[in-house]
Amino acid sequence: MKYILITAFSTLMMLYCTNPFSVRNVEEPGFGSDWVRYAPATEPDSVLYNFQLAIADKNVEEYMRTLVDPLKADAHSFRFIPVPYYINDFPAVWTLDDERNFFTQLVQSDKKDYPKLRLDFLNPIVLTAITLNSRRDSVESNSVQYALQVDYGDSLAVYEGIVLFKLYQSKSAPPETWHIYYWQDNAIKQNYDKTWTYLKRFISNPSN
Repeated sequence: MKYILITAFSTLMMLYCTNPFSVRNVEEPGFGSDWVRYAPATEPDSVLYNFQLAIADKNVEEYMRTLVDPLKADAHSFRFIPVPYYINDFPAVWTLDDERNFFTQLVQSDKKDYPKLRLDFLNPIVLTAITLNSRRDSVESNSVQYALQVDYGDSLAVYEGIVLFKLYQSKSAPPETWHIYYWQDNAIKQNYDKTWTYLKRFISNPSN
């Protein structure tokens, strides 16, 4: 009996350590609905939930809030790693200001209520500890396929690729919140011009 209990306990601990977080299903945000409730960013899965909602809601401040908070003393450096095919079209360091400018330009339009945005993650997101010592304050996602729809009213563009996120928990000041500090984009089957990277490149430097 004692051996059985120890074995069962060890199995549970192994599952807990290798898969401490699993992102819950996101409620249908619609295309920028009038009613949006953001979750407290006290768990890493909540940050990715809010990331999706901020995109659908076209809310620049909430979008930026999911990323590194540079005002906190323990802020990590923010890194966006574009698809290698377009690496020379991006600055050596893609900053938070670059990210803010991109998203601000993306959501602006002379056409009322457009563009309408929607981000879907097409396979379950599982967040695991980056190291054994970082189980509770630094996690990374599996490779997740995404589809970002941008509805301009008279046309619909869909950007697809594979993303990997890393998040950390800021402890410098209450509340202790989670933030995305690393974002790597990859193409599916060399469809480079269908990726999030391509959209950022086009919006930020349309002459390319």
